[in-house]
This record gives sequence, structure tokens and C-alpha cells, in this order.
Amino acid sequence: VFTSNLNLYSTLYAGLGHLLTAPHTLGSTVFTLGNILLFFFILFVSAQLQQYIGYFFGDVGEDSRAEVRHRGSWLVALRLLLVVVGFGLATAATGLPLSKIAIVFGALSVGIGLGLQSIVNNLVSGIILIFERPFHVGDFIEVAGKAGRVQDIGIRSSKLTSVSGSEIIVPNGDLLSGHVINW
Repeated sequence: VFTSNLNLYSTLYAGLGHLLTAPHTLGSTVFTLGNILLFFFILFVSAQLQQYIGYFFGDVGEDSRAEVRHRGSWLVALRLLLVVVGFGLATAATGLPLSKIAIVFGALSVGIGLGLQSIVNNLVSGIILIFERPFHVGDFIEVAGKAGRVQDIGIRSSKLTSVSGSEIIVPNGDLLSGHVINW
């Protein structure tokens, strides 16, 4: 309203439209600033959705009922899926050729496989724990000399609360490869 009263609306609209849609070239890749902004906007929306996905399914606090505990592990998997789908949509929205991005991810996967071996091990172990469910939130377990009640089963690690009240964070790789006693 302010810019239309000053007869600047059409000029500002045309200038902003040109700024966002003007093609830029980097090597053989052509992109626009609008596509880059759309990429970051989609990443932001997917990050916000995965952060608040529990509220959509009624998970608003700590509850120890069995159906709520079972739902918690599926919420973690759904959060991971939302992040992956959001990144895929954001990448497709930029208009960049996916073949070039696949080459970059292929090169990065070698570095990830070698440099982040334990983190990837814990991540895959967390996904296996979510689907296999050898124990649930609320179960009392013992692993590698540590005992406690399971508070959270995350993607990378799980949280136990010991009898004395301390919080024990156990990497999921240890839970999957070690001997676990479920009391």
C-alpha cells in the first residue's frame, strides 16, 4: 500500500522480479536467485515440520503408556523421512541437474564412509532399533555394565535413566552389537 501510494509499486515489483528471475551462470550451470531462495525456504519448512511433527500426532509430553511409547519410535523415523524428502524437494526445486549433484554426493559418500564410520554405524543401528524394536521406551535394560530405564530411542543414541536418577547416553551401535538384558 505504501509503495503504491508513492507510485513505486510497479517499479519495485519489476526490479525485484528481475533480480529473482535473472539467470546466472556458474560453469555450465544456470541458476536464479529465486531458485536459491526457494531451496533454503523448503529446507526451513521441512526442518520446522520435523521439529513439530510430534504435535500433529498428539505427542505433547511425557507419557508412559504403551501406545505412546510405540508411537515415539515411529515419530523418529517420520522426522528422518521429512528431512530427506525436504532436501530432495529443495534440490529438485532449484532446477539444477540432479546428475551433477549425484556425482558430488558419490564423492562425499566415500569421505563419509571413511571419516564418519562410527557415526554412520550409530545412525544405521538407530534405524534398525526403531524397526526391530528389541526394547521400548519405558523398559528397564542393562547393556555393557550400565542399567537403566529407556527414556528415548534416538537416531544416533539412546537415553537411559539409572536407578540413582542419572542420565546415561548409550550409542545405538553399542545397543545393537552388545549383549542387552531387557528386564
